[in-house]
Amino acid sequence: MSKRVTRFCLAALLALQPLLAVALPLSEYAARKDDTLELFIAGSSAQDSGLQNMFRLICEANTLDVYRASGVRLLFCRTKRGAAALRGFPQGEKVAFHKSSAGGSGSGVGPLIQRTAVDFLNIRDLKTHFDQRCPSAKRTQYSADGALIAYTEHECANPTPDHQVPDAGVSDVDPQFLLGTYNLAPEAIDGLSVHHANAFIFGVPVSLALRNALQSARFPQDDACNPANPQYFDVVSGAHGTNVPRGESEQCMPSLSQPQLAGMFSGRLFRWNQLMTPNGSPLTARDPQSGQVRAAPGIHAPNDDRVYICRRVDTSGTQAAYEMFFLHQRCTSGVSPFVKTGDNVFLGSVSNDVPSCLAALDDKNLWGVGILSTETVESLRTDHWRFIKMDGVAPTILNTYNGRWTFFVEQSYQWRNERSGQELRGAKLALMSRIGTALGDPAIIRDLNRGFRHAWGSAGIVALSDPGWDTPPVRPTPGTPVDADAVEELPILAVKHDSNNCGAIVAEYPTVIP
Repeated sequence: MSKRVTRFCLAALLALQPLLAVALPLSEYAARKDDTLELFIAGSSAQDSGLQNMFRLICEANTLDVYRASGVRLLFCRTKRGAAALRGFPQGEKVAFHKSSAGGSGSGVGPLIQRTAVDFLNIRDLKTHFDQRCPSAKRTQYSADGALIAYTEHECANPTPDHQVPDAGVSDVDPQFLLGTYNLAPEAIDGLSVHHANAFIFGVPVSLALRNALQSARFPQDDACNPANPQYFDVVSGAHGTNVPRGESEQCMPSLSQPQLAGMFSGRLFRWNQLMTPNGSPLTARDPQSGQVRAAPGIHAPNDDRVYICRRVDTSGTQAAYEMFFLHQRCTSGVSPFVKTGDNVFLGSVSNDVPSCLAALDDKNLWGVGILSTETVESLRTDHWRFIKMDGVAPTILNTYNGRWTFFVEQSYQWRNERSGQELRGAKLALMSRIGTALGDPAIIRDLNRGFRHAWGSAGIVALSDPGWDTPPVRPTPGTPVDADAVEELPILAVKHDSNNCGAIVAEYPTVIP
């Protein structure tokens, strides 16, 4: 091919570039002055998966790249054009969504009010040393999934973090419950514009060996849900036409009670011999002479009979949610606090620290309980932890919709208002408000939840019943009960917290009696 023809073809491709969905290399980030809208968000690490899936809906195909380091990430893309564009926002806009999750939800409240800088990914350093910071061996391609576009995720190093005052924040619980960790007075909340988008479903994660031990204790050996039964690994039908090992199904999920979990989280129940099997035997027993730990018949004993806890730091919204739900901490004075110290207690800065903690315990044959939202999906092949039921109920969307699973929180997103002296304005405000609105849209939540399907059912996020959507929750009718498919198609709660996350769960739409 001649040079003239080559130049002609190149010119033609460049002329078409604005019309095509082309990849956005990092070199396009702030390539020219004011050509990239940058938004700096701090707060909840539990919401990272939902926010990332959100961008898979609002970004143009083949333009989304995720650059991730410990506790920080950048979502960089060009927004959609045409009928699928984000309403009320410029089409084809280059957007750099910076997210800092270090410290959890509190960093989406305290630094926002105090206007203090937090750590973000240093993109200019990444551009200068891209191959060194983001090696090709640590890049993963994710394919499209329904309405969710494909994207590339880069695992990077961030040796010199960028420091920015966040434009907005996200938190798992109402911001007023996080003020105390920053020594802020209650009226400090007046400087924020606070909005609720949706509700997070939380679960009870445990180390894999503990899950198996609970199954062995709950189901007799002639039951296929017992790990010692030959049919335990048989493939059975799961949700959405999937096939899963029987032992991973909802039917075989073991359970702990809410009081038992509250006992563990408060430190009152600190040894496994304080849990009894259905036939009256303690789950474990320590020989007073040799110190050896033995387990009830049919159960493989752990190396230590202590209850290990994988929790989060005090600024974590997930941590706050568990304190409030199980112990009424942050809601009522004088109650027992969540256990925080001891060599059987581990504190993680971000959500991913909890499954890592549970896996590390499992590798040592220790039994641990953690705290985690159901947006984290366990890999049956590689992960050494599992979710379990509470009081015999699994944390599915269907059970949350009808009030059988009551452990959910209405998360919030917030920014500084006119009372703060430095309010969020312009394009940044437009983008943040549109993202917040979209995160509450039941149709978008339906698509987001495609990424939160577990072997035992669908979980993740549900829309609130009172943010102004015209569509009410799905309702049962004679001969047509509400099932999982119906609620997953229209994921709107029929119940809510009264007033705030400390309030009682109340039903406000028709639900089925248990």
